[in-house]
Amino acid sequence: MTIIHTIVERALVLVVLCLPLAGWAQMAFHDRKILSMTYEEEASSTQRGPNDPPTAVAPPSLGGCRLPVRKMEDIRSNKTSAGAWVFALATPSGVPLTGSSLTTGGDGQAWLASAIASLRPMGLMLQAGAAEGVDVQLRLAHAWSGGMNLHSHVVLQAVYPTPSGLQTRRYHGMATKLNWVNGAGEFMTTLNMGMTDALSAFAADLQRMCKGEA
Repeated sequence: MTIIHTIVERALVLVVLCLPLAGWAQMAFHDRKILSMTYEEEASSTQRGPNDPPTAVAPPSLGGCRLPVRKMEDIRSNKTSAGAWVFALATPSGVPLTGSSLTTGGDGQAWLASAIASLRPMGLMLQAGAAEGVDVQLRLAHAWSGGMNLHSHVVLQAVYPTPSGLQTRRYHGMATKLNWVNGAGEFMTTLNMGMTDALSAFAADLQRMCKGEA
């Protein structure tokens, strides 16, 4: 029983010592938890930390081929949430002490449109209401904290017209960056990096279409 009491006492002391830090982290984050949902292509390269992974390479031109995007939609089931921030002790149990939801202060569909517009230089046309073209949908935009890093997962869905009918493909963009101060701008940067990663795979399929490949 003495050993059990000692373990319990030490655990309580650890929790008490960490409460001020958890409270500071909670207050510091709450002032900056609303994401702007603004796509900035340069965010994936100019705001990275020294230990962040390499960024996606910009897609080459479509070589004179012009592909219209006729419709863009945000089809996420929850358009006001973009993930969560959690503060946990670096222990084997990793019990969260505090956390907060990431809320969106901007339009997800406008974020998608801005991201797709970044592909214009490669030969992509934004032509709303076109008789035939590619439809692009935003299915997921999720960011979260893990240890010393921030992570994101963005899923795009594209519907292509083909001679055999409509074909649907999904593109998963993943990103990780070093967490500096839990700022909303950092989470937004991580989401933008995930979006850039998904766009890279989307652009690769556009190039295949321009070459007449399946």
